[in-house]
Amino acid sequence: MASRSSHFAIRWVVAGASCVSLVVGALGCTADPASWLILFSGGVPPGTVSVHAEIRTGSCEGAAIFSDDIAMGERTGMTPSDLADGTYYFYAEARSASCSALATGCTVVTAPITTESITVTLSPVSMPPRCEASMCNTGVCGRRDAGIDGGAPDLGIDAGAPDLGIDAGAADLGIDGGALPRFTDLGDRTVRDNNGSGLVWQQGFSLGTQNQAASITYCTTLTLDGGGWRLPTLAELLSIVDLMRVSPVIDTSFFPATPPTGGFWSSSPLDALTTHGWTVSFFDGMQYANLLTIANHARCVR
Repeated sequence: MASRSSHFAIRWVVAGASCVSLVVGALGCTADPASWLILFSGGVPPGTVSVHAEIRTGSCEGAAIFSDDIAMGERTGMTPSDLADGTYYFYAEARSASCSALATGCTVVTAPITTESITVTLSPVSMPPRCEASMCNTGVCGRRDAGIDGGAPDLGIDAGAPDLGIDAGAADLGIDGGALPRFTDLGDRTVRDNNGSGLVWQQGFSLGTQNQAASITYCTTLTLDGGGWRLPTLAELLSIVDLMRVSPVIDTSFFPATPPTGGFWSSSPLDALTTHGWTVSFFDGMQYANLLTIANHARCVR
């Protein structure tokens, strides 16, 4: 079959006490929407406040190219997504208010969708929180605040800038648009962050993808502009997310060609699970716990 995009309009609907439906209109694939059902074996686990779902590539542990959250009792949420023909993995998990996974499940999905329904059954598990407490908001990871900036890592209207002001991330406080822009292109394939951190970022990123250990090595051996690079922490990587932008959620004027799919490794471990580490997706600006052996991109800092 010739390769083409499958355009999906995805709508979450709570379908009852024991299942959540993801209704997918597959334009150009089927005339009628296919139903994506999230079922629970043995009923919804006590303490469930939300369901997190992802479409992943490669395997059930692969990188997410689409993700969404729905609170139990919430009716709808609309997000567009494009999938080329191929094999994908539909992963879902029920979460508690502290963002612990209470039940998980995964199933293979083939695009274009030709069946009327796709079902993934969630089985009870006991897992640590999927994100740090400061990044958990009633079962949803990656929303540190509840302000107008959609979950940026600070409090304010400036969509993730480290200052509090109306200047959209300028390095000063004021209404004058900022004495300095948020970033400065240093002209040598590096970018300085003017938020007061003193960080300088690699403008590009690793050509390929690799596990966390290899990503650490990639950065420590990077000779760009004299070397001295390292893999950023989770907080540092989240600091360059710009949620006012649409996939990729980063300022592409300073970080061009950042892929909107796949993740970027941080050096931060998942404290409660030594086999996992934190990544950030510039598809949605969210943090994800990945197996240390999963291949992701690396962007270095110093």
